[in-house]
Amino acid sequence: MTIEKTLSVQKREGSGKGPAGRARTQDMIPGVFYTAKGDNIAVQAPALPLEKMYAEMGRTAVFNLEIDDNGTKTVHPVMFWEVQKHPYKKAFTHVDFYGVDLDKEVKVDVPIEFVGVARGVKLGGVMETYRESVRLCSKPLDMPKKAEKAEDAAEGEEKKPAKKTTRKTTKKAAAKKDEEPKEEETKGE
Repeated sequence: MTIEKTLSVQKREGSGKGPAGRARTQDMIPGVFYTAKGDNIAVQAPALPLEKMYAEMGRTAVFNLEIDDNGTKTVHPVMFWEVQKHPYKKAFTHVDFYGVDLDKEVKVDVPIEFVGVARGVKLGGVMETYRESVRLCSKPLDMPKKAEKAEDAAEGEEKKPAKKTTRKTTKKAAAKKDEEPKEEETKGE
């Protein structure tokens, strides 16, 4: 599997509130690139390509980050680690990129998508979801975009992650609670 998408960013000089605010006025989003070796590099990315890349790739897909350092360009495979958004505008305020080693496993929270209708819901109950994501461990290129949970009464079984992906949660961490309408029981004497 190859990495198809590339996001071009520039190395950022200066840190703190002032330089970050000036970058945002020029439609550049400040961010940090954390290498797989543990180093960090301050970067700034153009707002529109960054938002499009995040909408398309999400937090689970790997893409190339091309860093321009005064004419010297280096390319690194990365994932979105954290994205901060403005409280009421839909604008990004800061982004963190996590440099991955394509041969080592990473742990990522993958969103859960419920497919079908649960048996309890068919009987008039309400489905409550307790978690929106599940932590999976896999090599970066094998990571699924979302984890599907089948809710059909006929199937009633969870779709297993890919063979190269392992789940990193406990059995007690339930994803949903399916409540059927309860009938009151009366005890006969």
